[in-house]
Amino acid sequence: LMTLYEDGAFKLDDPVTDYVPELAGLKVFTGFDEAGEPILVDPEHVPTMREVMSHTAGFAYGLFADDPVNKMFAEAEVLLSPDLDTYVDRLSGVPLMFQPGSFWAYSTSVDLQGYIVQKLSGKRFGQYLQDEVFGPLGMTDTGFYVPDAQRDRFSDLFTMDEASQQLVVLDAPGFDFREGGIGMESGGHGLVSTIGDYARFCQMLVNEGELDGVRILKPETVELMRTNVLPEGMSLFSDGTTPNAATAGHGFGLDFAVIMDPAASGAAQPAGSYYWGGAAGTWFWIDPENDLFFIGMVQRFPGSLDRQMRKDSANLVYRALAE
Repeated sequence: LMTLYEDGAFKLDDPVTDYVPELAGLKVFTGFDEAGEPILVDPEHVPTMREVMSHTAGFAYGLFADDPVNKMFAEAEVLLSPDLDTYVDRLSGVPLMFQPGSFWAYSTSVDLQGYIVQKLSGKRFGQYLQDEVFGPLGMTDTGFYVPDAQRDRFSDLFTMDEASQQLVVLDAPGFDFREGGIGMESGGHGLVSTIGDYARFCQMLVNEGELDGVRILKPETVELMRTNVLPEGMSLFSDGTTPNAATAGHGFGLDFAVIMDPAASGAAQPAGSYYWGGAAGTWFWIDPENDLFFIGMVQRFPGSLDRQMRKDSANLVYRALAE
C-alpha cells in the first residue's frame, strides 16, 4: 500500500470512505438495550487511512476474542469471503468496536488494505504484489497459492492437542493453500513463502527500501512506517483498562509494532526496532541500529504457543552480539 502512497494515490489522513465508499454507513457498537438489541451510534469521525494502518480504526477481527463485535464479525464469515468484493460487503455490515482513534486493537485492517490496493491500482491484489514487490525482489516462492508441483515442499501446520498435550497436524478451513483452494487474496493472511524469500523482504527493509539495486520504497517512507503513531497512553493488546506488560513501551507505526522503551517490557531489541508475527508460528523483527533482521518460522498455531521462543531467540541474538 505504501508504494501507492509514494505515487500520491492517497494521503494518510484521508477518510477511508474516499476509497471504500461501501463503508460510509459504519456505526459504532456501544452495548445492548433492554431487549438485547445492539446499540449503535454514528462514529465521531470516519476512520482515516492512518487509523486503518495502525489498527485504531475500530474494526474487529473475529479471531482470539469473544466480545460482541468480534462475534458478529465471525458470524458474518468476513474472513471466509470468496473474494475481496464480498469481503467488503460483509465488513460493511459489522459495527466498529470503538470510536475511531480511541483505542488499539489488532483487526481486519490489513485485509482491508489489500482491497484498497486492488481498488487504487486496478490490478488483482496478488498480481500487484507480484509486479511491485515479489518479482522485483526475486521472491520466487511467495504467493497466495502453492502449485501442485510444489506441494511436496509445503510444510504441515501443527497445533497442540489439549487431551494428549502433543503437537498434531492442523487440518482446518483457511489453511488449504493448494492452487485454487483459497478464496480472497487477503492483505492480512494467506501468503505462503520461504525463509529465503522472506529474508530478501526483510533485508530490503534493513536497507531502507532497497535490495540489490532495486528500490521498493524510499528511505523516508520506511522511516514513516516504523514511527509510532499512537497517542500517549495507548498500549497494544490491552483490555482497555489494564496495560499489557509484555508490550509496555511498544507503539505502533503503519502496519508494524515499534519498540520505543525496551526496558519497560524487558525487550532485548534496542529502541527503534520494529516487528510483527503471524498466527501460524511466524515472526520477524528489524533492528536498524545493529543492521540486522531475524525471522522465525516454526509452523505452530496459534502463534501464542511460541511467545517464550520469540523472547528467547531475541535474548540469544543480542547476547551473541555482546560477546
